[in-house]
Amino acid sequence: MRFYLTNRQYHLGLALVALVLLCCLLILALWPTPRLQLTDYNSTECRIDSAAEGPVLSVVGSPVNSFSLGKQLCDKTELAAHFGRVKVSWPKRTELTADALISGQYQLLWSRREVLAGALHNLHAYYSEILIFPKYPVYFVSKSPSFQLNKAFLTQQRFGFLTDVNSYSGFQLPVALLQREGLTLADIDYRQYDDWTTLLAAFERGEITIYSSVLLDQNQQVVQQPKDELLYTLSGSKVLPEQRLLIPGYSNGGSWFLHKSLEDKSCLLQQSLLALDEMLKPSIVDLHCEV
Repeated sequence: MRFYLTNRQYHLGLALVALVLLCCLLILALWPTPRLQLTDYNSTECRIDSAAEGPVLSVVGSPVNSFSLGKQLCDKTELAAHFGRVKVSWPKRTELTADALISGQYQLLWSRREVLAGALHNLHAYYSEILIFPKYPVYFVSKSPSFQLNKAFLTQQRFGFLTDVNSYSGFQLPVALLQREGLTLADIDYRQYDDWTTLLAAFERGEITIYSSVLLDQNQQVVQQPKDELLYTLSGSKVLPEQRLLIPGYSNGGSWFLHKSLEDKSCLLQQSLLALDEMLKPSIVDLHCEV
């Protein structure tokens, strides 16, 4: 048996389909745009205030804290009088070129003095160092329940390092300790990763068994003095004392640098940064501001 639609039923069906499509388009148009958005593979952007129409504040953070940093800065309503949006990126060190720094492409950035000075010799002609962070210890973290500093143990592990060989905590300090134990990179099994996010993920899924990093205390603050207690990785995993090893030497905590074009907003931005809920608190405030 065959069924045929009448002309009236056919047109009624088309009208219903059109009505459903129209409703979907209206929902998409009225759906609120999220304040925090991915803009490309290594940056995130958000609105400070829905009515703010000021310029974009370009900030350089790190992959570990950039999403949190962007959200917290966009929650600072005092910035809305000066900026409309905040864009937080985490470029590779090779992208921090003299041209990019001089032009103010990166207005507010966290980095280490020697890194920026290597790209721009007269750094302080273009940037002010407004907050300085303390040095912190670095640990080897292992999946093994008993870390051992000897060749027999180390050569049976797969290490994770950053591809950035200038990183103190992610390459230089751990490699120096291995060399003291008579091991070169040719003697061990290792993998390298472009950033901390991918390195930590590799450790969590068992792709590597040892890596080096800062650790956090129970308050999610960077451990600044060695402690013989339960600590945590940057991704939140527990690290028992027997699963870690303190590496000799300390990593530089870096500083916040502000481009001279925003010098009149130094105190405003410094106070906003000081109010952030970050894992490492600055030790030196290098401006005469009321905080």
